[in-house]
Amino acid sequence: MKYIKKAGSFIGSLISKFKSARRRTKLIILAVGTFILIAITVSIFIPNKNTNGETADSTPTVELRSAREIASTVDPLPLVGTVRSATEATILTEASGRVVGVYRSLGQYVSRGSIIAEIESSSERAQVLQAEANLARALESSEDQQIESAATGLQTAKESSLTSLLSAYASTQSAIQQEADQTFTNPNTSAAKYVLLTSDSALENKIEGERLGIQVILSRQQASGAILSTESNLDAELSLALSELKEVRSYLDLVVDSLTKAIPDSNYSLGDISGFKTSISAARTSVTASINALAASVEILATKRAANEVAENNLENSITGEKRQNVLSAEASLASARAILEKKIIRAPFSGTLNALNIDLGQFVSAFQPAATVANNNLLEIRAYVTERDKEFVIPGLEVTSASGITGVITQVAPALDPVTKRIEVRISLNESEKIINGQSIRLLIERTNENVEITTPIVPLTAISFIGNDPHVLTVDQEGLLIALPVVLGVILGDQIEIEGIDLDTKVVVDARGFLVGDSVDVQ
Repeated sequence: MKYIKKAGSFIGSLISKFKSARRRTKLIILAVGTFILIAITVSIFIPNKNTNGETADSTPTVELRSAREIASTVDPLPLVGTVRSATEATILTEASGRVVGVYRSLGQYVSRGSIIAEIESSSERAQVLQAEANLARALESSEDQQIESAATGLQTAKESSLTSLLSAYASTQSAIQQEADQTFTNPNTSAAKYVLLTSDSALENKIEGERLGIQVILSRQQASGAILSTESNLDAELSLALSELKEVRSYLDLVVDSLTKAIPDSNYSLGDISGFKTSISAARTSVTASINALAASVEILATKRAANEVAENNLENSITGEKRQNVLSAEASLASARAILEKKIIRAPFSGTLNALNIDLGQFVSAFQPAATVANNNLLEIRAYVTERDKEFVIPGLEVTSASGITGVITQVAPALDPVTKRIEVRISLNESEKIINGQSIRLLIERTNENVEITTPIVPLTAISFIGNDPHVLTVDQEGLLIALPVVLGVILGDQIEIEGIDLDTKVVVDARGFLVGDSVDVQ
């Protein structure tokens, strides 16, 4: 009763204040009161609706698909690969000691055989000098001097032949990859395509067909050049290289001929075609010069080898067996001393860029410690790994794409599982290698399909699995529109899908069972 009197007194004071207020204030108070009454009326008498114009208690909709249909639709195969140079090596120290010289810097280009660093080697150099002196004493007779001169001449001829071979291989790589390949797309693969329009389609087809054979030559020369030395069978290498360079020159003749017959279009103007012809013709001239140099090396090497054999025969016929043994022993000691000294010198195994330099001047290093990494950063590829199950989807020549739009082509697939990782290695050649850097990780997608694969096991999305207690189930819809559960046994997870047992391939299941319970009423999409 006391509170009612207080409320009445409060309302009375409000009415008194309202009566004494100005007219404009009274109008504002009346307008606000009217708006509040309308809002209360709308909230009470107009039913609540959701944003889709449906009532809040509308029946939810689900999507039903058969296990066969789900298994036939496969998402792209995701891969995570590492960018690596196709030619890369980590150089290990072969002896321990203090580093007395570092002659190259990180990121610098080094040529094959150049000295990167040196470990303290005063005692080893002294041993070499001692071995040279012992050999000089053993080679006192004129016959000894003759064979030494012949051996020096033969060694010089071998070194000259080796230089000619490496120069020829460099000319071949440049003529094809930097010049002739300007007229191709995907030149390093079986999908190589000649891009210029000519009046001779048969010639275009012939060029495309021969490009794959040229790639075999380039790959062989690159592999051979990385291991060639004066101790290699240079005669056989010179003969094979001469044959290969003549084949490359004939291929360049075809390309120059096609440029003579090329027709300008919206992609390539007459100036572009003329520029291609000039640069490829110059490359052909360089290859011809290499052929002549190799032919001269064949003759010189044969002459020097014959002279060395004559000197050795003369020495064997003019000196005693004991003296011959002394000479051979001294030569062996010198070779051993030089080999020990060479272990203190860190050299580049092939031409490339120093991507890592792990030693500093004055540092003490142990044997087999990483010293430097040399790589050809202009020839990058991606190395990725797939499971045995996914091997059928990775085929040489198949195109792959990355999330950033970089494309590439699968070039190699290992025929067996790696014994350590138990996965299959895949190598991918890049079309735009300038957009990535050596060593980075990159995500790739490979389009795949199950159209040609026999489907024997039901596959459903992970979202279709529902658990009742600890038991996995899938949901389906009965004739009355109610959800029912079907028990299943879980199998292998395949990305965002999973193999199951317990239902037929044609059984339709709810694709996304999250938030639903057995017995819920649903509509089928």
